[in-house]
Parts: sequence; C-alpha cells; structure tokens
Amino acid sequence: MKEPRPMQTSAKARNASIRWLAVVLIVWVIGLLAAYYQVHLHELTRSLSALLALPGLLVELAAAVPAALMRGAPDLLTVALLMLSAGAIGRLMLRRLDLTPLSAAERAAFAPLVGLGLLSTVALLLGLVGLFQPLILWAVVGLALIIGLRDAGRWLRDLGAALRDLRPRSGWGWLLAILAGVLLLLALLMALAPPTAWDGLTYHLVAPQRYLEQGRITGHADNPYLGFSQLVETLYGVAFGLFGRDTSAAVLHGGFGLLGLLAVMGLVQRSAGTRRATLSAWLAAAILLSAFSLWWQFGIPYVDLAVMAYSALVLSALTIWRRTQRPGWLIAVGVVCGLLLSTKYTSGALLIAVLVLLLIRAPRHFIQNALLVGVPAVIVFAPWMLRGLLLYQNPVYPFVFGGLEWDAVRTTALSTAGQGIFTRGEGWHLPLLPVTATLFGVHKATEYDFSAGIWLLTAPLLLPLAWRHLSAEARTLARDAALLLVPLLLFWIGMAIISRVGAQVRLVMMALPIAAVAGSLALMGLRSTYRDVRWLLTGAFTLTLVLTGLLALDEVHRSDALDYHRSGDRTTYLATQLGVHYAAMQQLATLPAGSHIRTLWDPLGYTCPPHLTCNADLLFDHWARPLKNGSTPAEIFQWWRQTDDYILVFDAGYAAWLASDPHFATENALFPQHHPDWLRPIWTDDIAYTLYTWRDDLPGD
Repeated sequence: MKEPRPMQTSAKARNASIRWLAVVLIVWVIGLLAAYYQVHLHELTRSLSALLALPGLLVELAAAVPAALMRGAPDLLTVALLMLSAGAIGRLMLRRLDLTPLSAAERAAFAPLVGLGLLSTVALLLGLVGLFQPLILWAVVGLALIIGLRDAGRWLRDLGAALRDLRPRSGWGWLLAILAGVLLLLALLMALAPPTAWDGLTYHLVAPQRYLEQGRITGHADNPYLGFSQLVETLYGVAFGLFGRDTSAAVLHGGFGLLGLLAVMGLVQRSAGTRRATLSAWLAAAILLSAFSLWWQFGIPYVDLAVMAYSALVLSALTIWRRTQRPGWLIAVGVVCGLLLSTKYTSGALLIAVLVLLLIRAPRHFIQNALLVGVPAVIVFAPWMLRGLLLYQNPVYPFVFGGLEWDAVRTTALSTAGQGIFTRGEGWHLPLLPVTATLFGVHKATEYDFSAGIWLLTAPLLLPLAWRHLSAEARTLARDAALLLVPLLLFWIGMAIISRVGAQVRLVMMALPIAAVAGSLALMGLRSTYRDVRWLLTGAFTLTLVLTGLLALDEVHRSDALDYHRSGDRTTYLATQLGVHYAAMQQLATLPAGSHIRTLWDPLGYTCPPHLTCNADLLFDHWARPLKNGSTPAEIFQWWRQTDDYILVFDAGYAAWLASDPHFATENALFPQHHPDWLRPIWTDDIAYTLYTWRDDLPGD
C-alpha cells in the first residue's frame, strides 16, 4: 500500500478544517439569528409590517423627500458651511503632518473633525467673555474659511477622491451601498423634523438655547448636565445662530456620523490588504448602520456620533504611527483624544486603551510615547477644564471635586452606584457582555438601552476563526483593534458592575467604530474560506440589513416625520410626538409673560414657552434634596413661593419615580401630604400633569 503524499494529507486536513469551520459558522449564525429575533420579535414584526405596507410607504416617502429637502435647505446649508469651514481650517492645522499615508476617505474625515473641534473651542472662549452672539460666531466661521481657502480646495478634492475610491466594485458592494444610502436618507428625514429626543430636550439643546439668549456661556446650577464638556453642544449654538433653527442640530450630529463612517471605511479600505478592500469598507459601514439604535442617532441632536467619529480617527492615526514611527502621529492621537474628552467624559476610557496599546507595542519608549499622546490631550481639553473651573468651580464638574451648588444629595441623585449587574442577578452576563448586550439590548428599554443588531458586537468575536485567512496587513490592523477593544471591554464590565446604567452600550460608543473595523475583517476573512460559508454570511448579513432598513422606515413613519414634511405643521407634529407633555406646555403658554414655573419630576426644559422661565427637575430632586438637607416641607414651600409663580407637577412621573427611586422614596412619599396646604390646582389634564398656583389663604397674604 502506498503512503499518502504529505501534500495530499495537508490538503485533506485543510479541507476538513474548512468544513468544520463551515459547520461551526452555520450553527453560530443560525443560533444567533434565532436567539436575537426571539428577544427582538417586536422589531421583526415591525419590519414585516413595513414590508407588507411598502408600496404605500414608498408613495409617502416619494412625496416627503422633496418637501423635506426644500424645507430643510437652511439646515443643510448651515451644516455644509460649517463642514467646509472646518475642513479648511482643519486641513490648514494638519499641514505639518504628512497625510499621504492616509486614504482619501480618512483625510476627508480627519480635517473637518479637527476643524470642528477648533471652531467649538473658539466659540467657547468667545462665550466666556460674553460674545456668544450669532454675528460674531459666524464671522469666526467665515474667517476660518477665508484663512484656509486654499486648504478648503484640498479638502474638497480629498472628499471627491474618497467618493471615487469608495465606488463599489461588486454586486454585493452596490447592494450594501444602496441600503446604507437608504438608511441615511431615512435618518435625514428624522433629523430635519423638530427635535423630540429625550436627552436633547433635557440638556443637549438647552445649552445652546440658553447661551444664545444670554449672549454668553455661564454656569447653570439648575441643570448640572450643562457643566459637562460641551464641544458638540457649543457647535449647536453656532448652527442655531445662522437661521435660528433648532433642526440644524440633528443634521450636524448626523454630519459627525457621516465623517465617522468615512473614517472607518477609509481605514478598512487602506488596511484590508485584499482585492475586495472596497467591499470590506462598505461592509464596515453597513455593520454600524445595521445597529438600529446607532442608525437612530443619525436623526437626533445627541453627541454620541461625534464620539464615534473621533474614535475612528484614533485608530487611523495609530495605524500610521505603527507603520512610520513618526511622533507627529502620536501627537495627532493626543489631539483627537483631547477632543473626545471635550465631547464626553466617558470617552476618556479610549485614552487609557491607547496607553495600553503603546505599552504593548513599544514598551521601551512608553514614557516618551505616553507624553506625546497625553500632553496634547490635556492641552486640547484644557479650555473645557477652564470653563468648568470658572463657572462650576470644578474642572471635571460634577465629578470628584463637587462644585456649583453640588452636595452629597445631588451626588446620590446622579449616582446609580451599587445598582449594577450583580444587584439585578445578571452577573452571568459579564463574561459574555457583547453577546448578552446583542441579545438582550432593546432600544429605549432594558439596562442596555441599545439595539445593536446582530453583527456590531458579535462579528469581532469571529476574528480567531478568520485569522489564518487574513492578509498580513489585515492581521496587524486586527491586532491594533483588539488592543484597544480589550481595555474598553474591561471598562464596560467595570461600569456594568458598579452602576445601574453602566451596561448601556452608549457608554462605550468609542468602541463601536473599532468593533466595526474588526467585524468587517472577520466577516471578509471568513467569506474567503468556503463557498457555502460565503453564501451563508452574505445572505444572513444582507437579510438583517434589509430588516433594519424596514424597521427604520417603520420608525420614520411612526414618528410622523413624513406627515410633518408634507404639511410643515410643527405644532401638530410636536403634539403628536410629545403627547401630554406638549399639551402641558401649551397650557403654560397661556400664563402671563415673565412667570416663573418650577416643574416637579419632569426634566424636559427645552420645550418651555419662550416668554416664561422654567426650572426643570433635572435630577428629580427638587422636593427630596432640601428634605435630605434638613429643611421642613413648610420651609421648602416658603422658599419656592419667593421665586416661583406656578408649580407644574408631572403626576405620572411622580408615581413612576416613587416606585423606582431607591434614594428618595421616603421623602417623595411626603409630597401629597403637604402640598394641599400650600398649592391650589388651576389646571389638570386628568392624565399626567397638574398645574398649581399658591393658595390665597396662606399666612402673610
């Protein structure tokens, strides 16, 4: 008997290995799909409902899109001018850095993101000296464009080259590009509608509203969220100033998201190292957009897409530093990390992850490299720390050092420490956090508060299976991504352990573009192994992306954005979307001009009628805090009587907070016992709100 040749044996072993890989992937993908849609059956139902109603929805869409673009033209123009000016000044600032190693898409994203950071910082400094006024702010934008006029042309050429380079070269690539374009168009329709998202109405839009009204940036003890870093909110103030339209904020936030997508796609295209590099780029973008909650962010005025965009730049710059070892790229990493800190405190975890990567990549030069990153980060973040110090007596208000009207009770109100994942009996989630967040994360529900889709958090876990099928350059990029993702995962786990909201995926938004890069490499590597694997992954991913698109279409339809764009009736739209809250605000609008209204258990302050002053209950502690600090109910009412003309009580919010708040349950329970002695109801909707004024028979009247 002849012995088999070594080459034949090796080929048989390789084929057997690939077949086993195919079996593992089939079981994994089918199991993940089944488990995901068992929990997210409501999403699947909504997607299928949209599919059945697709002809009618397309007719509505065809009528709404032209109207939206015409009505939203001032917002689109505002953001376009900001981006052009930022691209110009950003390209000018980056002149001394050799950008040629970057792809055109990365260059097209890098310049405006850096420029937007500079414009926001200048607007901050102007605001601190009382010059936060539209004419002055837009003079700065115009001056930046004039100074960097030649660089504006360079940036526009980079943008044009990026669009040409990212032109799909395969049928699946075109399909991914079309689906991504549809998702972005749907998000734009939401962005151009009046803002209704919770955090936007609580503080993201309140900040620019107040700064423009006052003409300066000042401290606001009643809204502690305004003490946080506000790179994006300050830019919202600039955007408002051109045409006085708050709808420009969500469009600008979506613009940050587009730049983030460009950065991710350019990085993958440059580093995938295969003939299908462009397909890999579109796959990375589609992985991000397949997450419903991330897609939803493109249509609302939050700050998370700025975090996503800057995080993508960090990975891009690190890959160039690894190749060239030029210190300028580490300085660039530090600048971007400073911009991240200026946007959202929790994104500072990425700076720690960068330091871990530097320690592993170049341990002998760690101190030098850490300084090259850390010093620029501190310098860029310094104006925001100065703002915190001047206005709130704390450079990182309200954390660590307390600050403006901050005390232990407010720390308790803001804190969710001690209510982490073990308290809920879900400790088994921790070692599987990306998977459990995928399966159990529901949009605006559950502790994860994020519908991540099937691929965003799980595809990176497939990298070990795809490793041998990746090119050398793709493996190096995957290592860089992993070196950042592991510390960020540990940060996420730590937050989930100590805090009730710590498991929220939004807290690790800085990890999502990096996860999309790793996931794209993994899926493209696996697609190259075996034809059945390629068809399985292609089919499963396309199916889930189509379902996300249908879900997004259903969301836009349910949000009444299509009706709004056809009619232009802002009042009807807000009444439909905000419900009883908007009805209460309409009732407040009938009150005398100059009246002061204190709201209880309702934090939404942006919708307050402009001729009134509203003191919203941001931390739900207006009543409980003074009680905790030793005041009596009578003293509280006497104090309020000196400052407030009316009290608006969100009765439904009170009932919900009374049942769920572990900190102030005892104090909140006292409110119904005492308020009838001081307050007289003058209006109620019999559902959720009651408006009170002061009784006529109080002592001293």
